[in-house]
Amino acid sequence: MRKIKKNKKILIEKKNNNTKVSIYFDKISQINSGEILIKSSYSSINFKDLLVLKGNPGLVRKFPHTPGIDVSGEIIASKSRKFKVGQKVFVIARPFGLKDPGGFQEYVKVKEKWVDILPSGISLKNSMVLGTAGFTAMLTALEIKKNNRKKKPVLITGASGGVGVISIIILKSWGYKVVACTRKRNLTKKLKRIGADEVIISKDFININNLPLLKDKYSAVIDNVGGDVLQSAYRQVEKRGNIYSIGNVAGETTKLYLLPFILRGIKLIGINAEMLEGKDRRKIFLKLSDLCKNPKLNQIYEEKKL
Repeated sequence: MRKIKKNKKILIEKKNNNTKVSIYFDKISQINSGEILIKSSYSSINFKDLLVLKGNPGLVRKFPHTPGIDVSGEIIASKSRKFKVGQKVFVIARPFGLKDPGGFQEYVKVKEKWVDILPSGISLKNSMVLGTAGFTAMLTALEIKKNNRKKKPVLITGASGGVGVISIIILKSWGYKVVACTRKRNLTKKLKRIGADEVIISKDFININNLPLLKDKYSAVIDNVGGDVLQSAYRQVEKRGNIYSIGNVAGETTKLYLLPFILRGIKLIGINAEMLEGKDRRKIFLKLSDLCKNPKLNQIYEEKKL
């Protein structure tokens, strides 16, 4: 491993429930067998990272900690039989950046089992524009496509988040009608610009009566929120439609009536992108390579220096 004098990182320190976030300079320890060292080019900020930056004890138990569940860059040292120095790689949709230091640093040690070679058609930058959020969005969109129904729109809750905006771009490019639900009224124009046919505000969406069945408006729901939003959404899904549960921003519990499941035969399906391996991951990467050609991706990110 070439000699590195300093490693610049974001460090979260926590003491007596007080959280401090700072830029910190540290040394790189030697990599172990089965690990590689990446000179990072890009990372991205996910919802998990925001929670960790606030000192959330449910995700990270040991502080100080460097967050960042996504990273891309070039291998500069390797003790892996699978990877060589000079290869361009990335880490997304893995259990990375929580128990181990994450991608918000210049040099990142990673277990080889969490690393993928950068696919053709995806740049180091675009791999982070998409990141875990894009991987999850594509996985969910492909599940929706299996049903091959486009008569009624797909509802996306938490539509201004990473999974939400990328889901809009994907589904719109595939010919689906998309309804975006967000609490951020000021983002209405932006969501329509990237492809949403309609934008509804979550506060208004939740204020629906408590009947167990509501008019069936949607063929499927991509739910990034949970809580009261999910409670309103699933009652409006058509017969044999699916709700794809991805996030729980609004809470870990929700009240569910049984009649939509019995009378309409709908399904509530959990999505965990970290569970995919091998050829299933490669299938997602292939689809993401196609997505990188979509110019709307340029509208969904801002680039900042560490």
